[in-house]
Amino acid sequence: MPASANGNPGPPPDDLPSRSAAWAVGAAFLALLMAAIGRVVSAARGLWHPLSLADDAYYYIVIAKHVVRGAGFSFDGFEPTNGFHPLWMAVTVAVLWLVGVESSLRLQVAVYTVVAMLPLLIGAAICAREVLRPRGAGDTRALAFLGVLLALGLPETAYVCMAGVESGLLVCLLILLLRSYLLEQSGGLAVLFPLVFLTRLDAPLWLAPLLLHEAVRVRNGRRIAVLLLPLAVSMAGLGAFNVITTGGVLPIHALLTSTFPVPSPKWHLITERLAQGPRAFTYANLCSLLAAAGVVSGLWVRARRRSRAEGEVWVLVLIAAGAVSLLLLLFFRKWMEQPAIWHFTPGVIFLSAAAAPLVLRTLGRHGRALPGLAVAAVSVLALGISARNLSTCITTSTETMQSFIRARRSAMPLPGRVAATDCGYYAFWWDREIVNLDGLTNNREYQRAVRDGRLGEYLDRAGVVYIVASASAGPDGPDKEPMYRTAGENAQMVRATGDYTYSYFTYSYQYNTYSNTLAFHKSDEVFRQFFPELPALALVFRWPRQDHRD
Repeated sequence: MPASANGNPGPPPDDLPSRSAAWAVGAAFLALLMAAIGRVVSAARGLWHPLSLADDAYYYIVIAKHVVRGAGFSFDGFEPTNGFHPLWMAVTVAVLWLVGVESSLRLQVAVYTVVAMLPLLIGAAICAREVLRPRGAGDTRALAFLGVLLALGLPETAYVCMAGVESGLLVCLLILLLRSYLLEQSGGLAVLFPLVFLTRLDAPLWLAPLLLHEAVRVRNGRRIAVLLLPLAVSMAGLGAFNVITTGGVLPIHALLTSTFPVPSPKWHLITERLAQGPRAFTYANLCSLLAAAGVVSGLWVRARRRSRAEGEVWVLVLIAAGAVSLLLLLFFRKWMEQPAIWHFTPGVIFLSAAAAPLVLRTLGRHGRALPGLAVAAVSVLALGISARNLSTCITTSTETMQSFIRARRSAMPLPGRVAATDCGYYAFWWDREIVNLDGLTNNREYQRAVRDGRLGEYLDRAGVVYIVASASAGPDGPDKEPMYRTAGENAQMVRATGDYTYSYFTYSYQYNTYSNTLAFHKSDEVFRQFFPELPALALVFRWPRQDHRD
């Protein structure tokens, strides 16, 4: 492929007809619009549904409300926290300040949802502009942005980016970063690298291939320093902020979830699958393939720029960045056995940008119509799934969940804090202070209390008056995730009618240990609701306990 004077590849043959590209852009935008409408409708109705905000989004909102009220960065109003990604927290604080913390809860979450949706739509608009820019329909960079746009049009990706956490902002900044990288705009990269880091704190790990290649491409000490200095300053500034707010350099979620800068390799995620039989070898081979791609690409990046066409350079660097992102999921996680879907966001962006030129150009060699058919198929798939999910969102009845929320709230009339796990949703819709016992937005003192067997003492000191618990007798009752193990351990409770013993305990991800066990009995129960389809039981216990038979 011939290169232009500035080192960028010139326009190749018309691999992707302009008409197909324009149709794909329109279809992807329509799919994103459908997903956005579904998200806003579900938020305004207060749904707890796959199309509504993620539970973690409510953690951001609740912390931001404490900030606006002058109580500082705290989730429970009891201890300070830094267990959040800073840039999205700044956005959330601004939203709550503008809307007003005393306004309607439905208004707060609806406006927050719209704001969470905007970065994705802005990023998609940038991609559309780059795809339709008149520079040759088969231009490698145009195909890269088309790949990202089609990935964003797929509803799963869109919903994740509009879940109310940092993923949407991350996607927008990654698209801007890719644009600056592909167009060799070092000034833009110097600004965007620290912004991406503040949006997601593990960014320096999976942005390393881009940083390395940019340093090789620039080959000027002063310009490299200008590129890296803002990132270094932002990392040092965040550490100082953490010290000021909570007394520790690392954010609490870095200690618990093993994000940057405290990686904790989990090799058992590979070895366990190797022991599971022939199908597991596919998984292991995939990991080996990704590792090899990262190593080969890293070695290749060290070569001089003129030794290969620039188009090949950035495609391989993007593949390396995507590979690093996926490898981090395998080797640097301890919060969940199975990674949450939003953790795949960087990999989806990088690999889509790299795969689209390779796939579409390859198809073009076998027939001019094949690339257009490929993008049409993906676009129709995105439209179809978006339409189905939008229909589900609008027609789903929420009365059962809303009545459940009201029933729990009315069962807890005493003033004081509630203790629970996975409690962002409850903390917002109950509009009361909740101590988060899964630890993600909690503090180091709680982690030490769990380690030292002082859970009851900690609840007393926090002013807890109710504890929310659950029991599950379904096939996934004794969940692999440690913090959910209490539900499976109390499976016999699901159909209990008389007196019983409920064994309540929590888990410290920082110290990898369970707390001491608190035994609750029928006399401590103030609320229960049975869900036969699971089957599972929701419970609320009074604290301190009425009966100390344990």
